[in-house]
Amino acid sequence: MLLCPLTFMNRSGKSVRACVDYYDLECGDVLVVFDDIDLSVGR
Repeated sequence: MLLCPLTFMNRSGKSVRACVDYYDLECGDVLVVFDDIDLSVGR
């Protein structure tokens, strides 16, 4: 399953939590992939 939240990055946890709760997943079942780690601060 792929979840692509439509929220800002700092609010995406709410979307992920809703999905985890809905499908009754464990924390170890979740893999988070993000691509903005190389951005300068404030960008």
